Amino acid sequence: MHRLSTGFILGYHGCKKSVGEAILAGDQIRPSANDWDWLGPGSYFWESNPQRALDWAIKVHGPTDGFAIGAVIDPGLCLDLTTESGLSVVREGYETLVSAVALAAAPLPKNTPRNPSDPDRVVRRLDCAVIRMVHEVVATSGRPRIDTVKGVFTEGPPLYPGGEIRSLTHIQFAVCNLDCIKGVFRLP
Repeated sequence: MHRLSTGFILGYHGCKKSVGEAILAGDQIRPSANDWDWLGPGSYFWESNPQRALDWAIKVHGPTDGFAIGAVIDPGLCLDLTTESGLSVVREGYETLVSAVALAAAPLPKNTPRNPSDPDRVVRRLDCAVIRMVHEVVATSGRPRIDTVKGVFTEGPPLYPGGEIRSLTHIQFAVCNLDCIKGVFRLP
């Protein structure tokens, strides 16, 4: 985890139009707490990618209800999965989770495809459980809480035959501490 960012980031949140308008009018963004959320609990934003946020919202809510808003975000204390230190913390979180479920004689959560014909659409219960464990370990250790979690996700078909650059690759932030959202704005 680090505070190495030198400034704010612009994040884009896909949502239902009524939700986006309410947020723009002053309501707070509601964090997601599903057991399959990629980066654990938090409010999700695509970094520097307003079109991706809007495309996702349209896919989920339809062309008339799909909406996206922008936000100015201070990453704060970031669990950054693009750094060795962040990956090390997550690796430790996984090991702690494995030990905890073994003690409880419970099954380890699994990431599973939502649809066998679409391998990029994964229900990420294992990843979510690991990040939740990291939050729990941090909270019980007395260390400062994690403000944001950042991850890179490669999704979609290759951009060209034989390539490994994927058409839906993106950086996503889960904002755990809503005080890190310094303002929201309407997309032009």
